[in-house]
Amino acid sequence: VTTPAAAAAPRHVTAHAPAGADATPIVGRHDRAALHENDDFKQAGDLFRLMTPDQQARLIDNLSGHMAGAREEIRARAIANFRKCDQAYGDRLEAAIAEKLANAGEGGPQGMPVEEHVHPG
Repeated sequence: VTTPAAAAAPRHVTAHAPAGADATPIVGRHDRAALHENDDFKQAGDLFRLMTPDQQARLIDNLSGHMAGAREEIRARAIANFRKCDQAYGDRLEAAIAEKLANAGEGGPQGMPVEEHVHPG
């Protein structure tokens, strides 16, 4: 008779291990970085490089429009992350944001306040 507690108890099973194989159970955490060469920025950079120049320009325009309204320290951190994806991605984004802020006027608003940002329907 098997009880739930007995069924849940850990046990060392070697019946299915090939002869001569180490049957020591694997316990602990796996280092995901060692298993996957992928990092947090590779896929985004690959996608950016796969885009046509027109698609890249539209993406940069869209992102810079939204990011221009963010605080400077937030923009700087985000741009650094985009540069980790692809150096040109971050450079172009930084230039586009600077252009949008310059066009907002000297001493004018630093981008569009979130409260006023409405997507056209």
